[in-house]
Amino acid sequence: MLLAVGATVAVIDGEKLRLFRKPGQPGESKLVALEEPDISGEKKGSGARHGSSAANPGESRLEEDSFVAPVAAWLNTQALGKGFESLAVEVAKA
Repeated sequence: MLLAVGATVAVIDGEKLRLFRKPGQPGESKLVALEEPDISGEKKGSGARHGSSAANPGESRLEEDSFVAPVAAWLNTQALGKGFESLAVEVAKA
């Protein structure tokens, strides 16, 4: 994937959000790790679902959903507030 200089890359695995920025010149593939953002002020998932089935995910899935929802809200707030020149999001398995 080609990234613009100054692009931010968000890597989310259901437990952690890591941010990287692409410095330098076009064509370079180096990424620099950024400080982990504080997403504690963002809305949490409801966690109202219980049990486990295709329609009712298990506890592990609920925990991931409860993490990903505030991350998405934080990324959206940053994007709308021009906190990113450009953004790429990678969702990885935990």
